[in-house]
Amino acid sequence: MAKRGARVAGRLTDKEADKFLDRARKLLEHGRVKYGRHMPSDFMALGLTLPEDYENALRTVLNEVTGADYCGPHPPNHIAGEPGARGARMLQFVKTISHRRMYLKFVLKKGRDGDQLVVLRLHEAYDPNVFARKERDAKNRMRQL
Repeated sequence: MAKRGARVAGRLTDKEADKFLDRARKLLEHGRVKYGRHMPSDFMALGLTLPEDYENALRTVLNEVTGADYCGPHPPNHIAGEPGARGARMLQFVKTISHRRMYLKFVLKKGRDGDQLVVLRLHEAYDPNVFARKERDAKNRMRQL
């Protein structure tokens, strides 16, 4: 049995997560950002329509989150499979910002022309169990009809 507070193999410490965040912030400031395939719908759901709004929202979230907000994913589920990010380590953070519980997932991708921040998701966080429960309840109601 592992000691309480001991590091589990493959999981990031707060300090390690902070280093990834620092690198992501620097890449954003240098314009080295790509957005994953879900980002158009994520931005639309947040009410953002202009590219400069995208960067401002991303900058706000990146400046607010810390290593303590890191929430995975943990090995063996930490490798991205999305095109443009495949093979890189994913990092997820959840933080309440301006009364909104925000979820950010990104990778730092190494490339021939330098490193790049690839933002996979940025949206309001949700409790998947709430949605699963609502879906189950809706199915049960349909069966009763």
